[in-house]
Amino acid sequence: MPIIYTKKFMKTVSIIAILSTVLLLFRNGMRIVDIIVNYPEYEVLTKREFFRYINIIIQNFIFIGIFIFLIFNPQKFILIGLIALFYSVDILLSNTQFPYMGIPMFALSIATFAIRGFFLKNKKIKISIFAATYIICLVVPVFYVEHFLDYLIIKIAISFVIFIAIFFFIEYAKQIASRQATKEKILNIASFKGLERSDMYLLQQILDNKKYKEIAQNIHGSEGAMRNKLSKIYKILEVGDRTGFLTIYSGYELIYEPEQSKNLTN
Repeated sequence: MPIIYTKKFMKTVSIIAILSTVLLLFRNGMRIVDIIVNYPEYEVLTKREFFRYINIIIQNFIFIGIFIFLIFNPQKFILIGLIALFYSVDILLSNTQFPYMGIPMFALSIATFAIRGFFLKNKKIKISIFAATYIICLVVPVFYVEHFLDYLIIKIAISFVIFIAIFFFIEYAKQIASRQATKEKILNIASFKGLERSDMYLLQQILDNKKYKEIAQNIHGSEGAMRNKLSKIYKILEVGDRTGFLTIYSGYELIYEPEQSKNLTN
């Protein structure tokens, strides 16, 4: 059973989204109050600095909206990766007072994208784009930041440590994958309480990369009803959504054998 899309994992994502929403609301509120109360102090700032401050407030409100959406739709946790990617690139390029936070945030974005199966297709091209983006973010500040060399050495050191951690994690994941590879890639739908043989046919069409509209036409039903049906199936399988199902069970053979399911449970 995949652990990434379990109810416990989804609940954790929702809790993270709630905490992030509260923290961003509190932080943004403090910034707004600071501008209102201490506005004369901000008049001495350059327009560029002042508008950057306002831009941060606007960005945070956008992130708050995304986190509120995640509270009710935790299976879309790839949005956390998008926020982390945006945040890391912004911090690394601007080289703010917290430049090193951009490095673990970039690692978080890669991990989130990987879990959601983003690198399954065109892997080399996508990894190359991420690597090039990261290198650019590290090097660009050299043109306008003092003591950049000191910052760069520390950034490289932190990046190296994170790279080692990711390397060991990947090797561990490969070991688990190699063990699972020895097993037959068969998904017995009957082993999941609440699923029927007709659900297997729906899922097979998902594995065949058919669009929802096409599947609805094949079963002579409405697309809305079919989407609701699949949503319930995804919850039972604990895969989150279509992307999660394809990420985990791509290449599997679907069967519906109640007797085999009973033997497995006994």
